[in-house]
Parts: sequence; C-alpha cells; structure tokens
Amino acid sequence: MVWGEDGKDGRVTHRLDSKVFLIVDDDPAQVALIGKILRMIGVVKLATANNGEEALERFQTGRVDMVISDLLMDGMDGFELARRIRRLPMAYVREIPIIVSTGYSTLVNVEAARDAGVTEVMRKPYLPIDLFHRVLAVLDQPREFVYQNSFQGPDRRRREDAPPRVERRTREIHISSTGGLIAT
Repeated sequence: MVWGEDGKDGRVTHRLDSKVFLIVDDDPAQVALIGKILRMIGVVKLATANNGEEALERFQTGRVDMVISDLLMDGMDGFELARRIRRLPMAYVREIPIIVSTGYSTLVNVEAARDAGVTEVMRKPYLPIDLFHRVLAVLDQPREFVYQNSFQGPDRRRREDAPPRVERRTREIHISSTGGLIAT
C-alpha cells in the first residue's frame, strides 16, 4: 500500500509495506493492538520485542526502519532504549524514527524522551488514525540530526523556517468492513 502524495509538489510517497517496524512493549495486548493498527495502514513487516534488551538484539539480526515503543517498561525503559539506539555503531540505525507512546505524558516525561533522542511522543490512549498520521509525519518531515557528546538524535527544535505543513485532514479516512483504513 502506498501512502503520501504523488511527488509532484515535492512530497514523498511511502511504501509502508516495504518498511520494517519494530514494536517494543512489555504488554502483549499493546503489542497486538499496535501490530493490528500498523497492518491496517499497510505495514507488512513487523518485528516485536518485549523489552529494550530484546529490541537492541533485533538490530543485530535484521533491518529496522522505525521503532514504536512504550516509554515505561520493566527493565530497560523507552528512554534508555532511545539513547542506546542513537549510539549503535550502524549509521543507518542512529537516524531511524523512534515513536514512543505513554499514558504518563507529563512535561517531565516528554522532555526526558526528547532529550533521550525520541523522534515523537504519543499520549495513550490514541486512535488508529493518530498513529497513522504520526507515522506519515515522521516519514514526510524528517528532522535534522544532531551529533554531540551529550546528545545524539533528532533536532529538538521545531524549525520556524520550515515549509508550511500540508493539512492532511482534507482527506477523509474510513475504516472498511475488513478493518482496513481507506483514504478518500
């Protein structure tokens, strides 16, 4: 399934079925739910990990294009996972999008996630369309990366001179009878 625009106006088209998404959560129900949502939007290649340690092992065994992780997990939490991903030796891995979700989206947690190198934070509960929009946003508008001793990750500042965002809500998204999302 192809999402995005045709590229005539400079926007990128994404084939989500060719990307590998890694879901990291210590709650099996959340892993299943996020997997179902991702499959609804056309993601075919899913990998899962029950914690941060398993997630880091996954990077040694295969390609990952995006990480969707819980923030607060037993063992290695999402903060530490993001910090360690950003310092992995494989260059392509250091810049992959990391989306974390949390039911505890306090300012302290959001700032700590940002400082750990997380690309985006989503507050639970969220709708499937929210995850869809967040995935497209990090693919359509990748942020510049900063490499410093104390921080490696997406630029934490939002650019004021960035091109204006295209309002994506002009399209309607419907859930089909088979559970898939349909953009009209």
